[in-house]
Amino acid sequence: MYPFKRFSDQPELARPTIMPDLLVVTAVSLIGTLALHRFDWFEAVYAFTRPYESHEIDNLLIIVAFIAVGATVISIRRSREVRREYEQRLKAEGHMETLALTDALTGLANRRHLYGALKRRLGAGSTEGSGFAVCIFDLDRFKPINDVHGHLVGDRLLQQIAQRAQAHLRSGDLLARLGGDEFALIINNSSADEDMSGFAERFISSLSEPFHVDQLVCHVGASMGIAFGQGGASQTPDGLLQKADLALYRAKTEGRGTFRFYHDAMDAKVHERTLIELELRNAVERGQIRPYFQPLVCLRDGRIEGYEILARWIHPTMGLVSPDRFITIAEEAGLIGEISLSLLDQACEQARSWPKGTYLSLNISPVQFRDPQLSTKICHILDKAGFSAECLEIEITENALVHDVEVARNTLMALKARGMTLALDDFGTGYSSLQHLRSLPFDKLKIDQSFVMNMSESAESRKLVKAIIAMSHSLGLKTTAEGIETHAHALRLTQMGCETGQGYLFGRPAPQACQTLAEVSGAA
Repeated sequence: MYPFKRFSDQPELARPTIMPDLLVVTAVSLIGTLALHRFDWFEAVYAFTRPYESHEIDNLLIIVAFIAVGATVISIRRSREVRREYEQRLKAEGHMETLALTDALTGLANRRHLYGALKRRLGAGSTEGSGFAVCIFDLDRFKPINDVHGHLVGDRLLQQIAQRAQAHLRSGDLLARLGGDEFALIINNSSADEDMSGFAERFISSLSEPFHVDQLVCHVGASMGIAFGQGGASQTPDGLLQKADLALYRAKTEGRGTFRFYHDAMDAKVHERTLIELELRNAVERGQIRPYFQPLVCLRDGRIEGYEILARWIHPTMGLVSPDRFITIAEEAGLIGEISLSLLDQACEQARSWPKGTYLSLNISPVQFRDPQLSTKICHILDKAGFSAECLEIEITENALVHDVEVARNTLMALKARGMTLALDDFGTGYSSLQHLRSLPFDKLKIDQSFVMNMSESAESRKLVKAIIAMSHSLGLKTTAEGIETHAHALRLTQMGCETGQGYLFGRPAPQACQTLAEVSGAA
């Protein structure tokens, strides 16, 4: 467990000892002195030395006696020094052991300590069948606080979170910080979902209460994944932590601020995800990700203005893989940028034969906005294909503005400077504000299909769509309505002043772009 060999583990140094040679000298000297005194050997020695007075043997014996006394004093002093050194080494060893098992910021157990505790609970010597729960939780809104207010505030916030979390521990429980804003718990004698559900609800609710760092009020939350272990069972610390982590991932993807228990189906989904990621890397290299085109139609005269580029994966054995199965994985695996640029390259090649002025619309992932060379890469593809930048519309979702508005602004300004049209996609479903619309160089809003498809049944949806269109026009922006499936929807949107429509009424995504609505209808 430790990266060093402990002093107390070395047998030859386990206890301080007096130097053997000096002990022997001292013992012999004392025994000799006592023997001389007890048996009147002093007179015998004196009688023996008289014939040899010229050799001064008596003086030599006196010197030996003095040496013995001096050796005794030195031995005692050295024994005390060795004992002090031994105690200091033990103290230093204990300090090193504490540092090796403790998180320096919060004073909690660290990952190594947690791993050792799990190993002991799962080991053969543990109580057979003794149940416990492993919980992994992380904070839902910690990163913005850390980024905006600095690491000092973030560190103090983590310390307060650790203190509040410790209040929920019982005797024998363990709280550890794994790193960053991720923590882990070991809860003893827990094997029932009902017991842990109540604990998790109380725990998450506690961390949702505001924290005060100086004059700053911080609101964070937590998501938690829970897995159960048993003493003496055929489990490993790594496997148990991985199960809790899978449950945490499920909690975060299903809304955050909640908890989920691990179950075996999660392993199957992880296996499927891993397989898709591996296959996806090969698919990008082999050109299996291809562009499909969905028409963008002028609602006033029914003319096709352009096409949105949609990704489709043509897998040799799985067939057509829908985007919802691989786009998120592509973003997490860092492949989305390569996929988007490949789709644009293929679409531009096909657009060579289109009527002049027909534009392409490409959705850019929030992940791609972190690339400062994005506009340069896009223009390189356009220049190679001879496709005008003015005929390219870049769509971004509202969520792309949340992470870093300044980075988004710089990227949008660079794209705008190249002559591209900018559209805010899925408007009304994310976190953008009127401030974003005023300060960022958008040309168009795309109304989310959920509002459009509910217009027939919901008066609120109709009012909302009408308000979005009116607001867009007041800001000098055009609008595109997604999800149009009926002529009634198209007519109502036209009357509201919406310029462009998109949906199954005008055509489904297809590998080849049709030039007129008649061709779209024939293809359908």
